[in-house]
Parts: sequence; C-alpha cells; structure tokens
Amino acid sequence: MGSNTVVVRDGKRTVVIETGLGNKLDAKMRAIYGAREMLPSSFAAAGIRMEEVDVVINSHLHFDHCGWNTTLSEDGTLKPRFPTHATIRSAAKWSTGGCNWSATGQFTWRSTMSR
Repeated sequence: MGSNTVVVRDGKRTVVIETGLGNKLDAKMRAIYGAREMLPSSFAAAGIRMEEVDVVINSHLHFDHCGWNTTLSEDGTLKPRFPTHATIRSAAKWSTGGCNWSATGQFTWRSTMSR
C-alpha cells in the first residue's frame, strides 16, 4: 500500500499532512500492507526532527492516515510521535471512530486549533 506524508515548512511552522501506517501493525498486517515503517528514517534523511513538527493534519483517522501520530515504544507503551504538535482532523470522524489505539490526548481541534 502506498502511503505518503507531506511536509510543509513556511519558515515559522512545520506542518505534516497524514502520517501513514505507523509501527503498531502485527506481522500479518505489515505483510498485507507492505508496511516498511520508514517515516522516522525519511524525516531524519530530510533533516526534519520530530520535535519541530507544529501541526499534524489528518483527513480522517483510519490507521493508514494517522498511524504515526503515536509510536509503539520498545517497552510496549504508546507515545506521541510528534511531542509538541497540535492535530487537526475532522470532528465528524472523531465521533465515528477509527485510529482507536492513538487516544493520546493529541486530538484537540474542533473549530480552532489548540495545543
């Protein structure tokens, strides 16, 4: 499955649009979707630090669009992938579910952006 993340920098902010599959899929799902978990290394290669991301925009909260909003740590806990960001997503999608393993308090937007 092709999964792309767009990064926009305007000199003041770093905005990430869609975060892709993430690293929480089991082996069977990784094989089905061809998940290669490349976002962290791709960001590093482009000189983008996770801490500098200000805003993450998700069109909706399916696993293939918001998977890297959180990351599965080696100790099995979930942590925000972009620790200093605000997330913008559809309020309608928030109420209908999806991305159930990333309930980290990072989804904070309805009509205005907040941190």
